Amino acid sequence: MKMWVLDVQQVLYNPGGKMFFMLFVLQCHEVSETQHESFIFGNTILTYGNHWLF
Repeated sequence: MKMWVLDVQQVLYNPGGKMFFMLFVLQCHEVSETQHESFIFGNTILTYGNHWLF
């Protein structure tokens, strides 16, 4: 199946400890179910429409 994957290139932290994702690249990947699991538990953000899965 195809899904949109945001590959985070840089992560910035503010003094309050909150995390901001900057300079990300949107790519379309053909992934299997097992790869989908690794994406979820990896450092990659998955998107589906306007919904974000962290």
